[in-house]
Amino acid sequence: NFLNAIASKYLFSETVQINNHQIRIKEVDNFQAANPDDINIVFSTIQGLHTRLNTPQENSITYDDFESEKIVLISDEAHHINAETRKTKDINQAELFDLNSWESTVNKIFNANNQNILLEFTATADLTNEQIIEKYRDKIIFDYPLKSFRMDGYSKEVKVLQSDIQPIDRTLQALLLSQFRR
Repeated sequence: NFLNAIASKYLFSETVQINNHQIRIKEVDNFQAANPDDINIVFSTIQGLHTRLNTPQENSITYDDFESEKIVLISDEAHHINAETRKTKDINQAELFDLNSWESTVNKIFNANNQNILLEFTATADLTNEQIIEKYRDKIIFDYPLKSFRMDGYSKEVKVLQSDIQPIDRTLQALLLSQFRR
């Protein structure tokens, strides 16, 4: 938890201090009225952020918010922001930037200020794809695939059931299995 200091999974120390000044951690909708002495966090899915940035509304976050502020973007399930890279072997970076996709939204935010930082996390990076390999060649800090994560005992055992039955029967099968596990 980022905001609730009394939660058992709170991610920060009881107090955060920088240069002997206590820093507050606040959730904000945009950075226009944010206190520069605080850690201001906008929580969003990539779909929500993409929609808010590309269909602006009053008091909503805009691309301009990212030009004057130093931003750290944390992207969980980051393989979702590589759709254009994955399928665009012959496209250049300028053309990629102009596409209206989740990936282009992230690129516009990241490139708005040269001090912005983008941290991407995924357990399913497609490192068999040439374009993905090229994009991340000098950026991967640690490669720890989901299979290794599971084999090392950090997740529950996953059971995969395959079926070639009709969708309605698969739905019924899923409902029955769900009830059985309760």
